[in-house]
Amino acid sequence: YKFAKPGEKPDATRDYVFIYLLKGSEAAKAWDKFYKKKEKYLEKGVTVKGCASYVGSDNYPYPVGIVVDEVTAE
Repeated sequence: YKFAKPGEKPDATRDYVFIYLLKGSEAAKAWDKFYKKKEKYLEKGVTVKGCASYVGSDNYPYPVGIVVDEVTAE
């Protein structure tokens, strides 16, 4: 998924990060739950925790990617 600041719909790759969820994991189930009600979370957003790494190359600067372990919301 592309992950952006709450309320924004960025177009450029420098304006978002990629998040990766393992299908069937607790994080993926939590993400699906929040995503179904995304309008409720547009202003404050959700919090993801995981391992971040750079997924770009020397030729094209992709943003950071996060392999998500946990998804929560206020």
